[in-house]
Amino acid sequence: GGEAAKYNAMRSAIGSLLHNYNRSTGGQVVIFYDEKPALKGQPEGGTGKGIVVNAIKQMRQVSKIDGKRYDTGNVFKWQSVSLTTQLVWLDDVKSNFPFEDLHSNSTDGWNIERKHQAEVFIPASESPKVIICSNTIMTNEGTTNKRRQFIIEFSDYYSSKIITGIEEPVKAEHNCTLFDENDWDSNEWSKFYSFMVDCSVYYLKNGLQTYEYKNIVRNQLLNKTNEDFTEWILNNGVKNGEEYELKEMFEEYNSDPEFKQATFTNWLRFYARISKLDLNKRKSSGKQYISINQK
Repeated sequence: GGEAAKYNAMRSAIGSLLHNYNRSTGGQVVIFYDEKPALKGQPEGGTGKGIVVNAIKQMRQVSKIDGKRYDTGNVFKWQSVSLTTQLVWLDDVKSNFPFEDLHSNSTDGWNIERKHQAEVFIPASESPKVIICSNTIMTNEGTTNKRRQFIIEFSDYYSSKIITGIEEPVKAEHNCTLFDENDWDSNEWSKFYSFMVDCSVYYLKNGLQTYEYKNIVRNQLLNKTNEDFTEWILNNGVKNGEEYELKEMFEEYNSDPEFKQATFTNWLRFYARISKLDLNKRKSSGKQYISINQK
C-alpha cells in the first residue's frame, strides 16, 4: 500500500523468521491476515500471504501444517516437525484456533510424538519459529495471547484483480513465476537473497516494528458478532465518554425479537476489550447505564 511503516513491519517480520535465536521467555508468533474485512463463511485470501512464507522457505527448513485440520487433542499434530525444522507454518487456521497451544512450545520446548516412533523433544533454545496464515481473524483473546502475536495485514492488491477465477495476478504483475528455476536467472536470485539478508540486518538493528492496523478490530467484530453490529458500533453507535441507558440503547439498536439484551451487552464488552477501552456500568432508579471511555 505504499506505507513505509507497514513495509518496515514486513521487513522486520521476515528478518525475525530468518534467524534462529530464541528468547528464553518465548518469542512472538508472526501472523498474516487479510486486511479486507471478511464476513463469516466468506473468507477471500489470494492476497500474497503464502508468497512471503514461500520466500522464507527458500532459505529455511519449513514444516507446513494444515490449519483447517489442526486438532488440539491429536497427540500427533506436530509429527511433521523434526529436529532440523526452523519454521512451522500453520496455514489457513480457523478463527477458533487455540493459540494457547503455542505458549508452552515457545517457552518450554516442543514434544513431538510420531506414530510408531520414539518421542522427540526440541528445547526452547532450539525450537522452530512459528508463522500463522489465516483468511479470518482468530477470536482468542487475553493479554498473554496478544503480547505473543505480531500481526501484519495484507491488502487486496492481488486478490482485487481476480475477477473470473482464472487470472494469475502475481505472474501478470511480475512477468514471472516467483522462485521458479526456469523464470529466475542468477541475477534475479541474487537480488532476492540480497533483499532477504537486508531484512535480517534490519531486524537485528531495529527489532520487530509495529504499524497502525487498518481493520483488525473490524475483522474481530465481524467474526465475533455480526455485520449490522459491527457497522453500528464503528459508526458512532456508542460515542466515547457518553453515558447511555442500556435498555433504551438496546431497543433503539435492535428490531429482532430473538436477539437478547444479554448478547448485546456481551458484544459491547467485546468491542471495548479489543479496542482497549473501559466499559463502565452503574445502576440508578432501577435502570442500568453504560459508558465506554478511553483507558
